[in-house]
Amino acid sequence: MNFSKLGTITDTSKLLKIHPQQYCCCIPGRPPRFYSIAPLTPIMAGAVYLSQPEKEFYTEKGWIMDDEGDNISYLNPYFGDLTTLYWVWKNAKDDNLGVCQYRRPWTDEELLNSASDILYTPKCVFFKSMEEQYVDWHPVFPAPDLTRDLAHRGLIPLTFEMINEAWKQDRFYGCNMVRGPKELFDKFCELVFATIMPLWEENRELCMSICGYQQRSIAFAAERLITAIILNADYFFGPGKVQEASTGFTG
Repeated sequence: MNFSKLGTITDTSKLLKIHPQQYCCCIPGRPPRFYSIAPLTPIMAGAVYLSQPEKEFYTEKGWIMDDEGDNISYLNPYFGDLTTLYWVWKNAKDDNLGVCQYRRPWTDEELLNSASDILYTPKCVFFKSMEEQYVDWHPVFPAPDLTRDLAHRGLIPLTFEMINEAWKQDRFYGCNMVRGPKELFDKFCELVFATIMPLWEENRELCMSICGYQQRSIAFAAERLITAIILNADYFFGPGKVQEASTGFTG
């Protein structure tokens, strides 16, 4: 994947079409590993766990700390990059905005050709079934059963039929990335956190007992719940308002 460097695009008519302010989820020692033609601001995930000198070091470089303003930075060990998505939702005021990750950018071509009234998600990948893949990789946190139960009791925006069908089908939208006009971005985030917060609240002790890679149990479950939201995008957002877009990956 080739990424354009800042300053290499000379067609100003195209530059005027670059809408989103990108907030790039980063961790200590891992700044964005790519150049982008759209505005890009690094945001430190789990900033609440940094020392004050560390915060000052990154702040001087133009980074945002995700423990400022309205935030859930303290949940980062369990929520992963969702703490930065939450920060952007609650604090950013841009008319068009989105999140990316330090090694996962939106491609320049997609940014240049974005519509201003569409919410973009990464392109899906395919599994044998989303539930089978999840159980194979994350067996310590029974998200399929837990989320079906939450939906059955009406505690999340997704109906039982929606979440049940999502677990059985083969598409998966990973990375917790999204971008678009603030109205749609905010609605997306409202759905995401209205879905994952009940999962966290009811299973906090279990989540906090899990160590190592699997500790980010809520983040892994959230990717599947976000998939369920995207699969039902026409219901939540209206026909054609959510579309896929290409992302890259830098090692």
